[in-house]
Amino acid sequence: MKLLALFFSVFYSFFAFSQEAEVVVLSSAGNEEARKVLSIPDGYYVLGVAPALDASGSHVVIQKVSLSLNCVWTKKILLTQANSLEDAVLDSEGNIFITGMAYQEGDYNVYVAKFDTDGDLINIGLYGSPDFWESSTCLLIQENTLVVGGWTFEHPMGFKSAMVLEVSTNLEWQSTFISNNESVSTELIDVAKDETGGILFIGNRGEVINNNLWFAEWTEEGLQTKWIDATYSNWFAASLFFDGASWLVGCNRNNPSGDWDWLALRYDLNGVYLCGYDASTTHDYHVVQVLGGEKTFMIGYQFEYGLGEGDIMLQQINEDCSWLAAMSYGDPKSDIAADAVYDILNRIVMVGARERADGTTDMVLIRWNLPELLVDYTFSTDILACQSIVATMDLESENFGPYIVENTLYSEHTTSFVVLDLMGRKVLDWSEESTSFDLSTLPTGIYLFLDKKSGVSYKLFR
Repeated sequence: MKLLALFFSVFYSFFAFSQEAEVVVLSSAGNEEARKVLSIPDGYYVLGVAPALDASGSHVVIQKVSLSLNCVWTKKILLTQANSLEDAVLDSEGNIFITGMAYQEGDYNVYVAKFDTDGDLINIGLYGSPDFWESSTCLLIQENTLVVGGWTFEHPMGFKSAMVLEVSTNLEWQSTFISNNESVSTELIDVAKDETGGILFIGNRGEVINNNLWFAEWTEEGLQTKWIDATYSNWFAASLFFDGASWLVGCNRNNPSGDWDWLALRYDLNGVYLCGYDASTTHDYHVVQVLGGEKTFMIGYQFEYGLGEGDIMLQQINEDCSWLAAMSYGDPKSDIAADAVYDILNRIVMVGARERADGTTDMVLIRWNLPELLVDYTFSTDILACQSIVATMDLESENFGPYIVENTLYSEHTTSFVVLDLMGRKVLDWSEESTSFDLSTLPTGIYLFLDKKSGVSYKLFR
């Protein structure tokens, strides 16, 4: 008897859901929405918001989820009468910091709250001026200082003005910078560091019908415009990511038909536009994050207003911003993505909200075992070869696909493979025309074998 490699799944590389997406619904009370996710060595912190049952305000929800996707604990905290949750970050000791807009006794202010590693509230700080709306949108930690980006309505002409707060990790106020010298509205959306530790914000500069992407550097002199992309007047910033060599920007565009398109843009370190991916469609697509590194991924959601349904989208693009592959996940109702990160195994973990049949929402986490799945082939077949093989057949009577015998991969026809590791890096290019492949040269791990003759890929667990 020869061991048959277990046929695991078949997926289409264009907008198809794979079994490699693990989906966990994290809430049960209803009307909870996940907004941010943080990766930690033993799992994830998922942060969201939920209304108080007595209508007294909004709770912040923090859940710790293990790497096996089990909920370790859940904490709900009523910070103010009402609050949003816009961003979150960890310090070197593992403390959690979150920020957003807080409503308290008639004022809208920025808040920053600090929690310990068990999700218990340590302190909360409120920052702002009376009688003005203020909100934060992004958060970054620089040594022992929290740098908070956002906006305020303190502009003399009633515009939004970009605002940066500096707060100590003990939540003591240090400084406030408000950009009132612009002749149009400005707001900060996301923030990242470059290779030298320099801080760059991305935001919007202009009005709804005439908006440009605005890149501003945070220095000792305050917020300084670094460059403005005025190529189009209807791009709206969503995310910023530094991949070590270039800046990756996610933005959304309101097209002439009234729908939204999602875009991924790449700039060099001097702000020179290098390339862009433009996903123009007849439906609404919204990007929430662009992640770079060995590969580049766009994370967002697609929404059909007429049907009231939404799908979470994951798209992979090449270095030149051309399309490579895409996948989606959608429950019968709506699924909306809010944030995504790489975890310690370089899997993409995204969080958002899933709509229930009664119209309320639950927090949802989706983990994609990527990037080896997103390969631009017509279809891909996964095979499993490990100690837990659960199917055996006599291949002399059952002519079926690749199989494993004593550490050798056999094929029904002569072939050659390109072998990739879990990160999508080429391990070797095995060009010999043969019906077998010696697996003993590969360390224990997960590999993707790309058959160069048939165009089929096989995923091998060893």
